[in-house]
This record gives sequence, structure tokens and C-alpha cells, in this order.
Amino acid sequence: MENIKTTPREFFLHLLSNVALYYCAGWLVALYYSYVDYSFGTVNQFTYDTAWLPGQMRWAIASLVIVFPVYILVTRFLNKDLDAHPEKRELRIRKWLMYLALSLASVALVIDLVALIYQFLSGEFATAFFLKVLSVAIVSGLVFAYYFYELRREHGKPAPQRIVFRIIALILVAISVIGGFFVVGSPTQARMRQYDLRRINDLQGIQWQVVNYWQSKAGIPTTLDSLQDPISGYVLPIDPESQTGKNYEYKSTGVRSFELCATFSLDGGNTPEIYGQTAPMPVKPIGVSQDSWQHGAGRVCFDRTIDPDLYPVRPLK
Repeated sequence: MENIKTTPREFFLHLLSNVALYYCAGWLVALYYSYVDYSFGTVNQFTYDTAWLPGQMRWAIASLVIVFPVYILVTRFLNKDLDAHPEKRELRIRKWLMYLALSLASVALVIDLVALIYQFLSGEFATAFFLKVLSVAIVSGLVFAYYFYELRREHGKPAPQRIVFRIIALILVAISVIGGFFVVGSPTQARMRQYDLRRINDLQGIQWQVVNYWQSKAGIPTTLDSLQDPISGYVLPIDPESQTGKNYEYKSTGVRSFELCATFSLDGGNTPEIYGQTAPMPVKPIGVSQDSWQHGAGRVCFDRTIDPDLYPVRPLK
């Protein structure tokens, strides 16, 4: 048995199983981290620290939905093949990869505990940090327990623990993935948020063109068509869901004030990060008063007034 050789097929299957394991474990921990950041982080104000959360959660969900079944199927096939051919328990590739998984899980657990004790001694222990430590401990602990059991299991005896491990893993991943949909929303909602983000970016671009027009001509345009400039190449944007090429709404309300309107699909609330990517930054001119893009669902108008001290009229040369 000790001289049994590893075939290319077995090398591929064992390597695929372990790579899928590390990939799923990493994204499962990342998903738990996202849940913690979403629940305890600063998600009610604009911060770069939380703007990436929905995107990371989508990557984690997509990875687990595809890769985790691959890991389960390959591992199940290897276990059945091992039960039918007990001599394969001595395959070097199998033992090396199993001990590698045990080593990595052990290191993760040790570092996890060290970080926990360090934070406790520093007096900065917080619920969010504890939950992150717990998520690493759960995932690493399950990996360590499963492979430790497989290495010590005697051939020929029933293995109910293997089924228990599999059920626990399936439930853990299923709950994590399903919960993610309640946070990031459905694909339809994600598409609608992308449309709303496009609308905000378009309105910001129009706002900048209006202020540039003011600085150049000491007045604001009466219609959006006045902003068309074939020399600079500026073309008025249209609503991403418009079927007729309809422009955004614009109205001059004073010598230095104007109004921009658009129809949004969803309520933007106070959390720009719900768009699932870096929240739209206020493009120049930041000197325009009331430079806020919070919006509800439906038709929303934004009133703007240009500050002449910050954006004075450029003198003609």
C-alpha cells in the first residue's frame, strides 16, 4: 500500500477539492465579515469603508453558489472511491493535502485567538470584532474537525459523522447565501440601483456644465439644449430607461439658480453605498449650494444656487 502511485486523475480531483475548500472558506468568512460591517459599521453616512460591501457580498454569494457544490460533489466522489479502494488512503497527494488543510485551519484558529486576547487586553473589545473572530473560528474549526476525523477514521466502519459534517456545512452556506439576498436585494433591484446611480452621475455632469456656462457667459442657460457643444464634444445624457431619448428636466429659477429633475426607480435614502459600488462623489462645482443627491422613488427635483464667490465669472480676454 505504501508504494501506491498517484495517477493524474487522482491528483486533479484531490487538488480540485482542496482549492475549492480554500476558496469557499475564504469567501464564507468574507461574507460573514460583510454581515458584521453592514450591521455594526457606519452604513447610515457616506464613507468609503462601507461603499464596497454590497459588491463584496455579491462576489461571495456567487462564489459559494458555484464553487461550494463543486467541492461537495468532488469530495463525495473521492470518499466513495476511497471506500471502494481502501488502499488509496495511503496516497501521498491525499495525505499531503489533508495535512495542509489541517495546518492552515490550525494557524487560522491560533491567530484568531491571539487577536481576540489582544483586543481584550487592549480594552477595545467590541461586539463587531467578536463576531468576526467567531466567524473565523467557526469556519476554521469545521475544516479542522472534518479533516482530523477523516485522517483518524478506521476503514470499514460506518461514518455518520461525515454526513453530519456535510449537513452542517450545507445549512451554514445555505443560510449565509439566502441571508445575502435580503441585504443586497434581487438582481432586478440591483439593476434599478445601477440605473439610479447613472441618473445621479448624469445630473452631476449637467450641473457642472451649467456652472461652466455661468462662468463663461455670466448667466445660466434657459434650456438644456444651450449646453450642447460640438467643439468640446459634450452631449446631453438621456435617462438610461428612456425609450424615447428623453432628456432630464431642467428649469432656470433665477439669475444664478436652477432646478434639475429625474425619475428614480428606488428610494436612495441617506445611504449612497446601497448602489453597490463606490457612492457617487459630488463632482465639481462643490460650491453649488445644497449639493446633495438624496432622493426618493419617483420624480425628484434638485434645487441649486451658484455661489459667485466660489465660481466667479471669468473675465473676457
